[in-house]
Parts: sequence; C-alpha cells; structure tokens
Amino acid sequence: MNLQNGNKAGSINQIYNGWTPKFRIDNAFGKHIYTIEGPPGGDCCYSCNMLMDASFVILSPTGDKVGVITRDWTALVKADSKVYHENVDTFGVQFPPFISVEEKALILGAVFALVNY
Repeated sequence: MNLQNGNKAGSINQIYNGWTPKFRIDNAFGKHIYTIEGPPGGDCCYSCNMLMDASFVILSPTGDKVGVITRDWTALVKADSKVYHENVDTFGVQFPPFISVEEKALILGAVFALVNY
C-alpha cells in the first residue's frame, strides 16, 4: 500500500488459515507489525458469515490483542410498514493506542479486504 506522496506504507497479505480469515500487516520495511484474525467460517461459510455481525481481532506480533475491527450487518430495514433487505455493512475500528498515521492507514486498508468476510 502506498501513501499519497508515493512512499510505501507497508503491505497487507492474506494468510491461508483454513476456516478463519487471517491477514498479516507489514510496515514499509517488511517488519511484521500486526495480524488481523477473524471469526471462524471464512471462505467455507462465506454466505453465512455475510449474514451476521463479526469481530476481527488486531494482534501484535507477540499475539496480544491491541485492537478490534467490527462489522455490523444491517440486513432488514422497516419503512412504510414494509421490510426491505439492504446489503449494508458498517465497519468500526478500535485502533491500537499510540500508532502512526501510516499504521492506521494500513489497518484501514485491511478493512477493505474484510468486506468479503
């Protein structure tokens, strides 16, 4: 992922982990800074996971929980005495404390990868 000035912020890579979505975030120098791990289900239960809220834990390289990305799925909206289906996800991010703007940008970039989970 590149910044607006053209400098590299780092990279986000999906790690095959069977049933659980997992992503590795490296900084511009290739150093592992975070892992994002989602709820079990992943690719196998893709359609099921799209129909429920989910939490994706942000882990330090040592495995400590330092933040969380949440997806709130709003499926049904009631208006005019009718129920409508909306395909809308709302994401929230609780960033680790005291991180750089570049690290925040990388975590936000990872949110786009989570849209399919």
